[in-house]
Amino acid sequence: MQEDPNLKLVAIISAIAFLALLPVVFLFLSGYGGHDFVLHVPTWMDLSDLWRAGQFSPGWAPGASFRFGEPAFCYYPPVSLAAGAGLTLLLPLLLVPAAFVWLTFTLSGVSMYFASRDFVAPANRWKAAVLYMASPYLITTSLVRFAAAEALTLAWLPLLILFFHRTVTSGKLRDTICLGGFLALTWITNVPASIVLFYTLGAVAILHAIRRKSLQPAIAMLLANSTGATLAAFYLVPTWLEQGWIDKSSILRFDYSLFFLFVSLSQGPFHLFRTSLTEIACVSVGLIGLFLWADWRGKRARKETLESSFWTWAGITAACVIFQLSWSAPLWKLLPQLPFAGFPYRFLAPIGVILPLALLSGQLARKWRILGYAASALMVLVPLLEYQPLFDFPVGFERVAHQWRQFGYRSWPEFTPAGAPNLRGPGQIPPASVADPSANPTCSVQIVSKQLNSTVLQTNAATACQIQVASYFYLYWQAIDETGTHLATEKNADGLLQFTAPAGSHSIRLEFHARSLPRAISLAVSVAALLALLALLGKLTWRRPRHAGLPLSNQAVLR
Repeated sequence: MQEDPNLKLVAIISAIAFLALLPVVFLFLSGYGGHDFVLHVPTWMDLSDLWRAGQFSPGWAPGASFRFGEPAFCYYPPVSLAAGAGLTLLLPLLLVPAAFVWLTFTLSGVSMYFASRDFVAPANRWKAAVLYMASPYLITTSLVRFAAAEALTLAWLPLLILFFHRTVTSGKLRDTICLGGFLALTWITNVPASIVLFYTLGAVAILHAIRRKSLQPAIAMLLANSTGATLAAFYLVPTWLEQGWIDKSSILRFDYSLFFLFVSLSQGPFHLFRTSLTEIACVSVGLIGLFLWADWRGKRARKETLESSFWTWAGITAACVIFQLSWSAPLWKLLPQLPFAGFPYRFLAPIGVILPLALLSGQLARKWRILGYAASALMVLVPLLEYQPLFDFPVGFERVAHQWRQFGYRSWPEFTPAGAPNLRGPGQIPPASVADPSANPTCSVQIVSKQLNSTVLQTNAATACQIQVASYFYLYWQAIDETGTHLATEKNADGLLQFTAPAGSHSIRLEFHARSLPRAISLAVSVAALLALLALLGKLTWRRPRHAGLPLSNQAVLR
């Protein structure tokens, strides 16, 4: 009886989803943790609260900076935020971080299973999926760092590299469009990961162009990058234009030179973390080099030509190593936006995709594959041994989550409005007050109603007076009186929102609306590009032969 391929696919995906429960069990036994855990999870809570209140446009994070707020939802790439906030709507908050980790590992395994079909025998594709799910950088990013946005980009990275390889080797328009789509998805998920891919894949595209003595790979990559940027314009354009409104210098608060490979690991921050990443890099690159060398030697013995995949994998590995060495310091200073990749170790991400492919493709001897399996298993222990929980499960996390809801949470430093102090604890400023009571003794203000990013105040004054609100000032805040008149808002000496209340008794509504002409235009461009590319992809995918109704023999004659 012939095996149903659909049932087999369902069984494999189910097995991948089951294996993805292993890191979840680890979290339940160890407790929640990760360098960025206290930044991502409360932000998801904030966004889900906004959704429950019916506010879906990009905007203000009211709980950030211990309830002084910040424009994080205008700047932070939206995909991981939407995924985390969506999970908080579906599951108890206690399970949301674990569910996000499970989702990341499941998608990573499924992605590698489909991406490996161009390189790995059908019987070995499930092995490639499992090896990628055990990638030490995926474990480090998801558990040790809890860098949720970057971890999510690793979920489709194998497919992105598959379409990159197809684009620079075959140059088919369909593959180029798919690559552009995945690049756009990465841009709206994690900007540092996108910068890493821009330079890594760009270098390999140039390598293919030189090897083939043709500009086609470079032109195809340029087209894919342009496609990705156009699809992501709704996020990239406003972020670029408004970057001067926030303290973006905080993104560079860590010295990237401290995280190069083989720097003095006993000095600087996170020396244990940097040591583990160096070990992962050395073992991974060493294994890839060994497997590619064995494959190259075997092909030369059989007088076969090297496949283009060899050059793709060797090029990606070499580029990723170069950007992690201190020798590349001039590149980090000269190449546009490269410092905003943050840390050189982010170039480990593509290496995690190449290792399973290099191990399972080709005709490696059994001893090499056993070595690869053993080394991969041992590398899993490196990040796990470094893991340090922040909260025990479940009591510790529930207690901290309650504090986040009551007092707010620490902000993303880079999203603090320009000129505002970066607070490290709850403030003691009244929600709304007269800015200078001694100069305005007849002025009073009280809060009538308060919702997320929308507050109604009642003011009374014999003459116009300044009203101060316990919220950071930002240009998208609006103060509107009962007649619909917009009152001027400004920033006071402490960086807080302030407006002038007219004389008399007035009902004034404070609202945050991230609306501007560049935002509207860039959104229209992205939507138009998406619709056009979907139509083109449909035409390329479902295009039938010109003489589909004729017998095959007649079609051959006509061709």
